[in-house]
Amino acid sequence: MVRFKRKLRYNLRSPEEIELMRYSGAINAFVLKKLEEALTPGVRASTLDQYAEALIRELGGKPAFKGYAPDGHTPYPYTITLSIDEEIVHGLPTKDKIIREGQLVSIDCGTVYKGWYSDSAISVLVGKGSSLKRKLIRVTRQALKLAMRIIRDGVRFSEYATKIQEFVESNGFSVVRGLTGHGVGRNLHEPPEIPNYLILGYDFQFLKGMTVAVEPMVAAGKGSIKFKDDGWTIVTVDGKPAAHFEHTLLVSDEGSEPLTVVTEDLEERFSEKVRKVVEHYGKILQKEKEEEGNQ
Repeated sequence: MVRFKRKLRYNLRSPEEIELMRYSGAINAFVLKKLEEALTPGVRASTLDQYAEALIRELGGKPAFKGYAPDGHTPYPYTITLSIDEEIVHGLPTKDKIIREGQLVSIDCGTVYKGWYSDSAISVLVGKGSSLKRKLIRVTRQALKLAMRIIRDGVRFSEYATKIQEFVESNGFSVVRGLTGHGVGRNLHEPPEIPNYLILGYDFQFLKGMTVAVEPMVAAGKGSIKFKDDGWTIVTVDGKPAAHFEHTLLVSDEGSEPLTVVTEDLEERFSEKVRKVVEHYGKILQKEKEEEGNQ
């Protein structure tokens, strides 16, 4: 479980540092967009992971998650995390994990560009799924949008947490406990920790120039968590599905600016640069879908 520090030191970014993070974030956003396009029944999670790494490296970045080892943990061996249904976060994109119709799939990805990190996540309903999963995805996405409207220079964490928690619970869902957003910049995880619920005695102010990874995680059940035997994957205790959306944000006077987005011009440039990678993995993914369809 997370231990919340009462005294925090924040890193405020210079304009030059923000531009590097913005480019890192654009790469990350582009990769997630390509993965969402490829997320169809029959494809293997391991292929999506390899595809993500190839795209990041072709665009001049490095996978932020690969080799990450928090608190002496065994280094994470993949580029993305891919979590299905009751898996909330840190799901392993293994070869035997095959995408199926109706699954709720959450993909988290991080990129390092010239020493600067970005981190973002999406949740997708594959094909036709239940109305519960559709609502869960919609509410979680709306929670992230609400977070972006709330966070600005001078706003306290307690105000943020109260509004996010109230919004989620008013829609009949639960905020996942024990997992948090975080600062991000020179490192993948920096202070402050940013849970989506109130913590007794824990508070801080968002300040202009902070860069933070804000990530509502919402469960259809009670939101209590446990680890799977693999030591990485975190699931809901009651087996109910969960959704996860995340942006890396820059705090400003006017509000918060998402850095994990890709402009139309950059997307066009990126698409041309990775054309061969997309074609190569497109053939592999199509073959996997056909093989699964014939079984």
